[in-house]
Amino acid sequence: VAEMTLPSKPYSIPFRSLYSKNIKNLMMAGRNLSASHIALGSCRLMGTCAVMGQAAGAAAAVCKEKGAYPRQVYEKYIGDLQQQLLKQDSYIPGIKNQDESDLARGAVVTASSSATLLYLEDDGTVLNPAKEGGINGLNAQRGGKRELDMALAQMLPVSEASIASVSLLLESHLSESVELTLGLRPAEDVWDYDKKEDICRAEASAPPNSTGWVSFALNQAVDPHRFYWIYLEPARGVFWHCSARPPIGTTSARIMLDEWKRDKIAYAFRLDPPSKPYEAENIVSGVTRPESWTNAWISDPEASFPQQIELDFRSEVTISTVHLVFDTDLNTVYKHIPPFYRHPACVRDYEFLANHKGKWDSLLRVENNCERRRVHRLAPTNADKLKLVIHGTNGAPSAHVFEIRVYDEQTDDRA
Repeated sequence: VAEMTLPSKPYSIPFRSLYSKNIKNLMMAGRNLSASHIALGSCRLMGTCAVMGQAAGAAAAVCKEKGAYPRQVYEKYIGDLQQQLLKQDSYIPGIKNQDESDLARGAVVTASSSATLLYLEDDGTVLNPAKEGGINGLNAQRGGKRELDMALAQMLPVSEASIASVSLLLESHLSESVELTLGLRPAEDVWDYDKKEDICRAEASAPPNSTGWVSFALNQAVDPHRFYWIYLEPARGVFWHCSARPPIGTTSARIMLDEWKRDKIAYAFRLDPPSKPYEAENIVSGVTRPESWTNAWISDPEASFPQQIELDFRSEVTISTVHLVFDTDLNTVYKHIPPFYRHPACVRDYEFLANHKGKWDSLLRVENNCERRRVHRLAPTNADKLKLVIHGTNGAPSAHVFEIRVYDEQTDDRA
């Protein structure tokens, strides 16, 4: 029964559960938070306890800064606390970066290239071969596939205002042609497995005893910059090819009796027209992971390094601190990561350049990075443009960046 339970969306833990109701200067975090036994079932895990500790520590700093007790932080300064946590790369569902001091929010952002949404075939790598199913629950071998003994679905970020057609890589073991039905449904975010009405359906035939791309003509107007589900109705003897490498901002599911169960893979797809959901503007979306959009800039994997992203402030500003959030694949189960493993998509070598009165000067060069979040304190610099030049990653052919923040913070305090 639990196997077919609908996936749950992430939810926020109320700050009010982290302070005492009758001791005005007492906060707690972790398993001793104020929660029912039902809520404790999901709050008591180590990762959740850790972020509660971070929230309590940040709240203590707000208490000191504002001369307030924890209850007053909730009543008067909860926005300050939330923004401080976001600045530290915490995630609060539905809350975006609204930091007025962040100069990047007002900049015009451009990049040297951006990636198209593509189905990524497996490279044959399994991070932990001892674990059946490998890193993402599927044996990472080229040519993985799943039978359509139940409906299978793939969520896609669509950047365009229409979908002319969808092509799927299918394999038929049947001795005669079979008619297949594809449905298209909208989704609000990457966790939206709720039942919705199809906005269109299409049919196509899979040839007998064949492997190849089968095209479904949709010719459907859609809302650009939004997620959509495509799914195939069951057809025994037909297999949908899949990969253990889901592109950023995609997810998949199996459907039985209208109940959706998340798959940690990607089913093979092609969109016409192609989707471009990884544009430069995503780094100032205010969210540092996929949510209601991909929220990541990814460079074109066919373009060679260096790749760069430029922020044009349109007037002279003073830069003294830069925050970066890279991609270390937060979906990876930590137990499946070998010692000293470096996520291939994480940016390894990079450099900052500042433009002042038409001249570019190097501010800082970093090599051998493997961390998701980096905060760089710089000598105060006047500039009207800032450029992040990426010279290489830890193995991926594309540069991945979730966020760049820029501040004039002439202080030694750590953010």
